[in-house]
Amino acid sequence: IEDCEWDLVVTWSSFSQESKDKLLAFKPGSEFILVDNAGYDVWPFIKVIRNTDFSRYDYVLKLHTKRFMSQTMRIEGLNMNKWFWRDTLINPILKSRERFIRCVKMMEDNAQIGYICSYELHMGLQGMSKEDEDMLRKEAERISLKNFDKGRFCAGTMFLARLQALERLKHI
Repeated sequence: IEDCEWDLVVTWSSFSQESKDKLLAFKPGSEFILVDNAGYDVWPFIKVIRNTDFSRYDYVLKLHTKRFMSQTMRIEGLNMNKWFWRDTLINPILKSRERFIRCVKMMEDNAQIGYICSYELHMGLQGMSKEDEDMLRKEAERISLKNFDKGRFCAGTMFLARLQALERLKHI
């Protein structure tokens, strides 16, 4: 990430001084927020949205850890194994400096774009397994997110988003 000012906000469910030291060496001034281990990778993000002053920012880049998958899982016809899921989420935005700049430029040039994510993992509820759909609905209900099923979302929740597109999350 170059050619713009940025800050790093890290959420974690258990404190690690070693991790904190590494992250501060990478990005001095990083902010750390302790969160409950709940809500998959969405709830910590909502906590960040609620507790961060974004008045200086135009966009949010949401990333999180993705474990190495020794078992294959299928999503949207793709075999998600090893690091494929992580790479499929991150590469559309951060594969290169040029890719990141192109994504930001797309958002600057088109105010209708609310977020950018992996094409392969941009999906709706149609075609999801019944178990995944039930899990998603239960989590949306837990965090009081209404009418989420009328649009599309990024399975894996790594994306570059316009702050205005995230405004309703502040009130969940």
